[in-house]
Amino acid sequence: MATHTSVEQLMNLGPTSSQWLREVGIHTIEQLRSAGSVEAFIRVKHAGFPASLNLLWAIEAGLQQVHFTKLSDVDKRLLMADLAIADPSFMHRAKR
Repeated sequence: MATHTSVEQLMNLGPTSSQWLREVGIHTIEQLRSAGSVEAFIRVKHAGFPASLNLLWAIEAGLQQVHFTKLSDVDKRLLMADLAIADPSFMHRAKR
């Protein structure tokens, strides 16, 4: 993928998800890859958008260039572990 390819071109992301990413300063796939899927998800959540974990799965799967339904359970568990470390408050809110 080209370095300056807009996030709209990433597999699994629809117009709403792409807009949320742009609103938090992630405009290109390279910026998304640099931030990482967990950081991008956290930025979207902290901006107040109603994103679910499906966004996290979609971002990671897109960066791996696979359909989001093909993201493995191991990958999802690793993402959740990374999310728990990066933003413990999210995990606390999710348990309510």
